[in-house]
Amino acid sequence: MKVYKNPHTGEIVETKGGNHKTLKEWKSEHGSATVESWLIR
Repeated sequence: MKVYKNPHTGEIVETKGGNHKTLKEWKSEHGSATVESWLIR
């Protein structure tokens, strides 16, 4: 389980794969490398 936290909104996403809808939106908005840096677990 991977857990990402958006530092802009404080929103947390837990996902087992990369297909999470919110995660995809974040990656298209902020870039994949940036979103990967938000990984907290």
